[in-house]
Amino acid sequence: MVKPATEFIGTERFLLRRPLGAGSMGVVYEAHDREMDKIVALKALTRAEAAHIYRFKREFRTLADVSHPNLVSLYELMSAGPHWFFTMELIKGSTFIQYVRPETDNELYTSSSDTLAKPRPMRVLKSDSEAETEEFALSEMSALDDSSLASLSGHFDESRLRTALRQLAEGVNRLHEIGKIHRDIKPSNVLVTDEGRVVILDFGLVEDIEPELQQTLLAGTPDYMSPEQGAQMGISKASDWYSVGVMLYQALTGRLPFKGRFFEFAMFRATSMNCA
Repeated sequence: MVKPATEFIGTERFLLRRPLGAGSMGVVYEAHDREMDKIVALKALTRAEAAHIYRFKREFRTLADVSHPNLVSLYELMSAGPHWFFTMELIKGSTFIQYVRPETDNELYTSSSDTLAKPRPMRVLKSDSEAETEEFALSEMSALDDSSLASLSGHFDESRLRTALRQLAEGVNRLHEIGKIHRDIKPSNVLVTDEGRVVILDFGLVEDIEPELQQTLLAGTPDYMSPEQGAQMGISKASDWYSVGVMLYQALTGRLPFKGRFFEFAMFRATSMNCA
């Protein structure tokens, strides 16, 4: 049973201004850093178990010493009583798809890629016994998150797409250079500012690159998962590039390349890989 942390209300240094988003393990706030006198995004852990604290720290340490214009900048990891939180730059902008297809509903996103009105699109299946109960949740959340953009009207802006895609590729490549796989590249985890800067967010599922990472848990967003990721097979840097490819396809055509119930689709893709 998951032990929830008590509600985080800020600290003497950090004044919480408003919630920006909520995920399965944390809540992101817009906050005022009184010491530095600037506005930041603050992600607070909502689960107090050791395993969650470990992953939270790992998420922060992924980029703590990395500076790249296309990766969100992380500032400080701290604790206050039972609460763990870290701060990062506050990014305001549109999702990747909304930016390159400007006729799409251009809802403003922030450093938190989730909005409070939307369910968390990612689920982790801890065992086979949980798969049946999670299947509906995965397919439903797939429809409610980035796949709400599954069929878009209008046309893409070629100039915007060329510029944004190059920056996205540079960000993913830098992440791979430091030995990490993102595992959840998707439009709402890639924001574009009004100035056209592309920023990759949300490193909660990041893993170290092994010769081939063998997944023990299913994690990610179904419509953007590579076949091997959906089938819980070994994944590599190519898995992130597959997700980038899905985003490019969606940007060009206004729809996702595949549709269907997640588990049926994952099995089909896995079978196709084995037959190749």
